[in-house]
Amino acid sequence: MASNASDFEEPPPENVTSTEQMEIGSHQESEKQDPTNNITQMECDSSSEIDPKKGQEYKDKGNTAFKEQRYDDAMELYTQSLRYDPNSAITLSNRSAVHLQFKDYAKAFEDANQAIRIDEKFVKSYFRLGKCHVATGNLGHAKVMFEKALEFEPNNQTTLNEIKNLNTLLDFQTRYEKSFANSHFRESIYYIGKMLAQGVDSAFIYSKLAEAHCLNGKLDEASGICNDSLRRFTNNSDLIYVKALIEYYRDNLDRAKTLFSMVLRSDPDHAKSFQTFKKLKKIHKIKEEGNAAVKEKDYKAAQLCYDEALTIDPFNRICNAKLLCNRALCKEKQGHIMEAIDDCTAAIDSDDNYTRAFQRRAKLYQDSNQHDNAVVDYETIMRMDPSQSNKANLTEAKRLQKIAKRKDYYKILGVNRNATDDEIKKAYRKQAVLHHPDKHASDTEARRIAEEQLFKEVGEAYSVLSDPKKRVRYDRGDDLEDIAADIDPTQIFQNIFSMGGGAPGGFTFSFGGGGGGGGGKHGFQSFF
Repeated sequence: MASNASDFEEPPPENVTSTEQMEIGSHQESEKQDPTNNITQMECDSSSEIDPKKGQEYKDKGNTAFKEQRYDDAMELYTQSLRYDPNSAITLSNRSAVHLQFKDYAKAFEDANQAIRIDEKFVKSYFRLGKCHVATGNLGHAKVMFEKALEFEPNNQTTLNEIKNLNTLLDFQTRYEKSFANSHFRESIYYIGKMLAQGVDSAFIYSKLAEAHCLNGKLDEASGICNDSLRRFTNNSDLIYVKALIEYYRDNLDRAKTLFSMVLRSDPDHAKSFQTFKKLKKIHKIKEEGNAAVKEKDYKAAQLCYDEALTIDPFNRICNAKLLCNRALCKEKQGHIMEAIDDCTAAIDSDDNYTRAFQRRAKLYQDSNQHDNAVVDYETIMRMDPSQSNKANLTEAKRLQKIAKRKDYYKILGVNRNATDDEIKKAYRKQAVLHHPDKHASDTEARRIAEEQLFKEVGEAYSVLSDPKKRVRYDRGDDLEDIAADIDPTQIFQNIFSMGGGAPGGFTFSFGGGGGGGGGKHGFQSFF
């Protein structure tokens, strides 16, 4: 069951006027009417005769049916009783209890209030009114009713228990209102659930539960609560407002506009609908201005538009994800790659089902040589949308990842990927002399080992890039084990320098030769 929190000044339950809500028999002694004037308010047949004895018989049968939880029968029997004894406060109060079982709080209130008009000291009627107010969320009014009942029966344990439960409800209400105001929506959901479990059953409290789920990003849960509640509370403005909010947060703007307009036509003073409708129109306008600037390739102006739009509603996750992704494009076009990646990440945090944000971030990762991250994103995209194009993107990302993890022969030689054969040969001669082990014979052992490794890599790079077939395979991303197997950097060095009249200084050498001292020396003749 749910409730309208009293502090929110919710309207009374359907078909119950504000005047009726506050009618309390103990406050109306001066207005007490002749009981016979109340006959017209009973469901009585004009041909029925007043017969309290028959009324008692039907009431007793109704009591039996109620105890056996045959509430339909109890309702009919109490109604029959009232036809013969329309001014029985007891029967009216009992029928009020049946209405409570059917969650028809307006009729329960009507019967209990009528019972008090007839007998203002009938304690159970105040108790029923208190239960009605709890169910409809008017907890302050409920407290008045229970306290009035205690005036007549100070030791009534049932009423004392209800007051204890009511105080717990008031605490739950305070806690959910505070957590809601502080945007702690999961906590709000918890306390609203506690209120529902203890008998609050109003359109307003269901709307707050749905709104909390909505603002917490659980749109499907919020939608389910709204749809179920609207079957009971047809055309309730608070519930329709939350339904509009859900569509707005789903970025279904046309549907949201229709629902906000519906609320404002029936309730022009519905502040939340007015304020959120205003936000919707403002965000849409600024976003369109940003999109127009992108089309004109004015990325700085577009970024400013998206900046402003992102400040309007932090809870609009799907729309904000799109704005962030658009802003990432603007930053990319302005050369701010890392900032663009950050915006894509923020977009994904806002909406983890937003494929475009993953796609844009994956491409940015590739452009900035973060190939491992790019592969992770493309794998995520494939799980979301296993299309052929996404499969091809993942395959290409893995190929680039593999290439990135290999030795960069162009970088080792210090040439670009379009270098000619002569440029490659010239670069090799320079790097081979620079890293030749003999040049570093007097260095520390660690430095000699490092330079020897570089010398080998220089020879390996030249061996591959100087061979047209191997170079094509290398550029294609084939395995290096197949391309660069059995390369002898010493032989390459000798071959290159012999073509130009021998090695610098006119020396010859071989790896692993004798002479030269301790570990790591190679017996090269010094020519430097």
